Amino acid sequence: MPGFDGTGALFGPLIAALSPHHRPTVIRYRDERTFDDYIDTASAALPDQGEAILIAESFSGPITLGLMARHPDKIRCAVLCATFIESPFHVLTKLARFVPPAVFGLNLGHRAMLNRFCVDDRCDPALMNQALAVIKSMPVAAVAARLNVLADLQVRALCRNIRTPMLILRATGDRLVSPSRYRQLIDELPGAVVKDVEGPHLLLQSRPRACAQLIDEFVSASIR
Repeated sequence: MPGFDGTGALFGPLIAALSPHHRPTVIRYRDERTFDDYIDTASAALPDQGEAILIAESFSGPITLGLMARHPDKIRCAVLCATFIESPFHVLTKLARFVPPAVFGLNLGHRAMLNRFCVDDRCDPALMNQALAVIKSMPVAAVAARLNVLADLQVRALCRNIRTPMLILRATGDRLVSPSRYRQLIDELPGAVVKDVEGPHLLLQSRPRACAQLIDEFVSASIR
């Protein structure tokens, strides 16, 4: 389940690093407008029986929690990576709804934003170029809608009834999701396994082998 871009186009390195026993399906977002719309899109990709193993990064973390709360019998386990239960930039996302949507299509400062919040010095330059291309391809309406979803996140209550095994991958060099936001997530999911991985917010893309190893180990333990 993809991050804010909604495309899943950046999952190539992780898919290549995962065990060949897995058959990944990448969920892609389209023209969703509300939190429930995103859950509906993800729900449509679930199997009829409890076989699904979810891997969700950043923006999709809260959506995955909503999905597990709605369909507890269809999900075997879940991995939440570099994510949160409350917007990392709560005030800014609240203000974004008052900004004309056209502003989000100006493509100003995207490279600087990625450098500041999403990557680090160890990242392959090709990742930066690919991420930049994906961001520039995002429809203006989708950017505005996702900021609105972040501004209105209400998922704490959902966490209380989730019993699905979960792994939380915490990026130790994350400059987008703060330590306090990680703590909120972990506190609301006390049964989750937490693993730290040295790396930036785009953790699955920049450290795919380290993440894949932890994911494979967790999944193997969860489906025994």
